[in-house]
Amino acid sequence: MATKWLPKSIKEFILKKVLKGNYVFCSCCKTNLVTFFPYGTVARSNAYCPICSSLERHRLTWIFLDNEKLLSKNEKINVLHVAPEPALFRNLIDLSQKNKIVYTPCDKFEEGYVYPKMTKNYDLTDLPEKDNTFDLVLCSHVLEHIPDDNKALEEIYRVLKPHGKALLLVPLDQKLEKTYEDWTLSSPEERLKAFGQTDHVRMYGTDFDDKIKNIGFEVVQFSSKNFTSDEQFKYGLLEEDILFCATKI
Repeated sequence: MATKWLPKSIKEFILKKVLKGNYVFCSCCKTNLVTFFPYGTVARSNAYCPICSSLERHRLTWIFLDNEKLLSKNEKINVLHVAPEPALFRNLIDLSQKNKIVYTPCDKFEEGYVYPKMTKNYDLTDLPEKDNTFDLVLCSHVLEHIPDDNKALEEIYRVLKPHGKALLLVPLDQKLEKTYEDWTLSSPEERLKAFGQTDHVRMYGTDFDDKIKNIGFEVVQFSSKNFTSDEQFKYGLLEEDILFCATKI
C-alpha cells in the first residue's frame, strides 16, 4: 500500500486540520494557519508554530535563506549549523538527504542535554575544521553565551570560504549603543536581571554590527523592517529581531 501521502505524524496531521487558516504562514514548514501560539517567559503573541516549533527568529532566517536562494544553488554547498534549532535542523537534514547540501550541525555538549545523533561536539572558539571549509554558517542566539565572542567570530570567519556567509542573530537591545557586559555579575539572578537570561554573559547593543565588521566581514542587516506591518503579523516576525548577514571578504 502506498503511504507517501501520509503526514509525518498524527500530531501534525491533526494540528494542520484544526488550525487550518490563512491568517499566518510559517516559512519553515510552509504551513498556513489560523494563528501562531503565544510563547516566552513573558508570553509573546503570534510567536510559536505548533507544527514545526519555529519561533520568530527561525522564520526570519528561513525567509532570508529563501529570498537570497542560499540553499538552492546549482552546486552543493557546505553548511555549518551552530546549536541547531529543531525547525531549521529538520529542513536542513531534508536538504542533506536529498544531496543538495553537506550539513554539519554542531553544539558544545553539556551534561543533561540530548543532541541529535549526527551533531558534533564543537567549541565555537576552537573549531576542529580546516580553513575555508564552509559556504554558509548559521549561528543564532549563541554568541551571548560565550565569554570570548570575538574568538568565536574569528573562528567562524576562518572556517568560511572566501565570499561565504554567516547568518548571525543575537538578543539585541536597540536602545543600547554599546554592548553591556559586567563580569562581576556571577549569580543567575544577577545575570537574569542584567542580560535577560541566567546563562547569558552580555546584552548586545547596536555596536554588534561594528563588532562583526572588525573581524573582517562585510555586513548587511535584515529584519522585520523589511516587511509591512501586515506581513510582520502574517509571518510571525518580532520587531526587535535583526539578522546580520556577514560575508567573508
